[in-house]
Amino acid sequence: GIKKVIKAIRNYNQPLVIVVSAFYCVTNNLIDAVQLAKDDKLNADDFVHAIGTQKVNTMLELVSDKQLSIEFKCELDKRLHKLKSYFLGISFIKDVPPFLYDEILSYGERLSSLLLVHVLKSEGIDCSEALPEDLGLITDGEFGNATVNFRLSAENLNQKLSNDKTYIIPGFYGISDEGKTTLLGRGGSDYSASAIAACLNAQCLDLWKDVPGFLSADPRIVDAAVVVESLTYAEAAELAYFGAKILHPSTINPARERNIPVRLKNTMDPEDEGTI
Repeated sequence: GIKKVIKAIRNYNQPLVIVVSAFYCVTNNLIDAVQLAKDDKLNADDFVHAIGTQKVNTMLELVSDKQLSIEFKCELDKRLHKLKSYFLGISFIKDVPPFLYDEILSYGERLSSLLLVHVLKSEGIDCSEALPEDLGLITDGEFGNATVNFRLSAENLNQKLSNDKTYIIPGFYGISDEGKTTLLGRGGSDYSASAIAACLNAQCLDLWKDVPGFLSADPRIVDAAVVVESLTYAEAAELAYFGAKILHPSTINPARERNIPVRLKNTMDPEDEGTI
C-alpha cells in the first residue's frame, strides 16, 4: 500500500500537501482498547507494542537508511509512550473524558504521517511532517465531530506552509481554541484534506482510494457497477450524505466554496482519470 502511495506521489512531480489516514483497522483497535482500558482489562504494554511492531516492520521493509530508521524509532517511541500513559490514566480513573478519547483516536493518523515522512525521505523526496496542532488547524471545539474554523485556520496555514516543499499532515483531527484535539468524525481525513485545500486555495483536491472512482452502486452488492466519470458538487454531496462510503459527507462543501476541482483517484491505477 505504501509503495502505491509513493508511486502516486511521484506522478505529480511537484510539491504537495498530503493528508493521511490511519492504517487499516487501527482506529477500530484504538476504540476497542479505550473500552478495555475503561474496564481495566487492557494490557497497555502489549497493545502499544503491537502497534509499534507493525510500524517498525513496515519501516524496515521499505527503508534501508539506518539513520532514518533510528530517527523514526526514536520519535515512534515518544508517541507510543504518550499513548500508553493515556490508557493507564483511563484504567486508573475508570472513565474516558471526551478530550482524551479524541486524543487517543488521533494516534492512528499521527503514526501514519510519522511513518510516511520517513519513507518519503528515504526515497529522496524533500518533505516534512506538519501536525494540525503545530499548523493551527482550528475547529469549533466539538469533541467527536468537529468542524474547521476556516477564517482562523486559513490564516495559520498560509503562514506555516510554503509552496516549495511537500508536507505530510495527519488527517481526522484538528484542535480547539484551547489546544485540545478534536476529531472531525469517522472518515474525517477526507474532510481534513478538503478543509486544508480550501484554506490554501489549492489547485485541486485529489482523494486517493482503492476503487476506480465514484461507482454507480456498491460493487460488493452490484457486480455491474460502473465508474461515474463526473458529478456536480451537489450530486457528490448528496450521495455521500445518503451513505456512499467513498466520501465523508462534509468533504464537498469546503471545495465547493472555493470552486476547487475534486478528483477521486485509484491507488491501484494512478494513471486512470477516476471521477471528477
